[in-house]
Amino acid sequence: MRCYAAALATLTLIPAPCLFASSDHGFDLQTITMLQSKAEHASLRDQCYLYAELMRGMTEIASHQLASGNASEAAATLASVEHYGALLDSGLARDTKKVKDAEILMREAAVRLKSSLNAAALEDRPAVEHTLQQLDKLESKLMSQVFAK
Repeated sequence: MRCYAAALATLTLIPAPCLFASSDHGFDLQTITMLQSKAEHASLRDQCYLYAELMRGMTEIASHQLASGNASEAAATLASVEHYGALLDSGLARDTKKVKDAEILMREAAVRLKSSLNAAALEDRPAVEHTLQQLDKLESKLMSQVFAK
């Protein structure tokens, strides 16, 4: 029940109109909602990958929001990315699968966010940079876990 409440609270952080922004990867409200539900009900082993996939989709949405000048919506989406990053980080100690795939998703999200950073307005850059730092840390932790196996 606690996981459900956390997922619902996080979903409410993202304004509904901003989730309708579609991307080349097909991330929209339905996809994000499905991933959130799937991650919430997944086994502990599967959550790492699902959180990474969710973060990748939200990063794509945030990039589109920044490009269209919706800074407040992008900030809310980036806050959600950071929330799921914290959940992913807390679950890394568990026995996880698809760690390498999760690391690849983190790398893709970081690359996408770096390209958005260059196009972001000056006042939007601190939030993007903070999220980018978290993605880089998570990618390093995931890579360490890959080589630890």
